[in-house]
Amino acid sequence: TNQKFEGEARDPDFNTIFTKISDVELKPDNNHLIAEVNKIVVIDENYVVSDRRGKQLLVFNRNGKLENSIGKDGDGPGEFRHITDIDVNKQKEILLLDERNRKVSKFKLSGKFISSVNVDWAEAIIADSENGFYLYNAHCGIEPDSEENLIKHYNVEGEIDISFCKPFFKFGIVPGDFVNDKDGNLYVTQFFHYGAEKYAPLGKYLF
Repeated sequence: TNQKFEGEARDPDFNTIFTKISDVELKPDNNHLIAEVNKIVVIDENYVVSDRRGKQLLVFNRNGKLENSIGKDGDGPGEFRHITDIDVNKQKEILLLDERNRKVSKFKLSGKFISSVNVDWAEAIIADSENGFYLYNAHCGIEPDSEENLIKHYNVEGEIDISFCKPFFKFGIVPGDFVNDKDGNLYVTQFFHYGAEKYAPLGKYLF
């Protein structure tokens, strides 16, 4: 929203919208240099940094010191080819979506590999309130019955039990964002569409 400053309309300064509580300098070592940060999640007082180009997850403490790395490049258990997205479940386990290997892997903060499950192609992941997760494919399909632009819920057993979401457009590649709130409701947006769609945890369309 534009605000007026001294008779002029211009974009507001960052500091007029947000208040900085603190900042932390991340201190990787020479064996774990950060190439591209695509997401950061917080577990307790630790920062988990997803480095997509560096093909690594790095765990830093509250002071920015590197504690450990998680996973490695590959196709086997505890390995991944492309970190598409990450999230944290209520058990404080890290869920890693690897679109190239088409799987979701689960890790402890210590770096210990727990399990993995094969999944359909997707671009974003959100942990649910139990021990499953949602995946979102943000591309609209040309075919009416295309499985693109769908939210799919995977249960504890790693099986799809709910699939929902309606396309913003009949066709076109318009990726967007996928987030949730404290009540577990899901929100999807797409570029060039100035709005959002909201769904209840079980897939009911809210607006």
